[in-house]
Amino acid sequence: MLYGFYTFSHTFDSVQLDNNTTQGGAEDPTNLRLEHGPADFDIRHQFAASVVWQLNYYHGDNFFQRALLNGWAVSSIINVHSGLPFTILNGKDANLR
Repeated sequence: MLYGFYTFSHTFDSVQLDNNTTQGGAEDPTNLRLEHGPADFDIRHQFAASVVWQLNYYHGDNFFQRALLNGWAVSSIINVHSGLPFTILNGKDANLR
């Protein structure tokens, strides 16, 4: 069996404080609409797949060997997603404050 799932999402937020390395938070606390943008936890693309392989190949006459060698399963899960957003800082005040 093979299962696969894909999810697209886009999360917006204002004034992210989780990943804020500068002091002060919002540029203008009275107008937070200026701070609207992708959230720190925004992961756009997520893909998950799983596979289950039943191992029932022994067809001999011995009951105990069939019971011991058959009925096993091998499975795997893979989860792939795009990275988290980040902000590039150059150490210079772009607002000239």
